[in-house]
Amino acid sequence: MTTHNFKAGDKIYKVYRGEVDSVLVIDKVTPTLLIIGHERFKVDNNGYISKFGGSSDYGMFSYKIETPELLRSAKRVDALKFVKSRNIDYYDTDSILAIQEIIKNAKPHR
Repeated sequence: MTTHNFKAGDKIYKVYRGEVDSVLVIDKVTPTLLIIGHERFKVDNNGYISKFGGSSDYGMFSYKIETPELLRSAKRVDALKFVKSRNIDYYDTDSILAIQEIIKNAKPHR
């Protein structure tokens, strides 16, 4: 895989411990690099994406192209952020009971 398979607007997923940390959108593609904001990434022949130059993530993060699994993980992370940001004390009793029922019947993530 070379950078020629990518185009501006494509998404790269920054992954930490198997969960999507953030979604990065490619701004520009050169023959050898992907440019996202002020960061540059290189892609090797096996499709492995890594940061190029500048500060390193010291192997904490991996960068991957979009797959159905990563898209689902990104949606889960967004939903968790949304739910955690709400102050549940302000919801009416019926809404809180409905949320309780959903949580009681939900399948564990792992």
